[in-house]
Amino acid sequence: VAVVGLRVAFSLSFLSAWGANPMPWGLRDLPGYVAIVVGLVFELVALALLLAPESLEIGRYRRAIRIFLVGLVLVAFGVVAALAVDFHAAANA
Repeated sequence: VAVVGLRVAFSLSFLSAWGANPMPWGLRDLPGYVAIVVGLVFELVALALLLAPESLEIGRYRRAIRIFLVGLVLVAFGVVAALAVDFHAAANA
């Protein structure tokens, strides 16, 4: 539960830091943004499932972990996409 909670906090902080980025947003940022937001939703669902007492059942626990891993991959993709777009924009400025 602690790891999932920390990952959710990281995802939220990255999203807020990216939103405060002085570079203007454009359509090129959309794939990264969508991936981070959808991944964050998956992480939050997994956290909610793991906080429920029913998560002590192995089937429910494994389902929550699978949902978390999907969210983790989506957020990672979104972060990489966001960094790549920002790097490309800075290199061409």
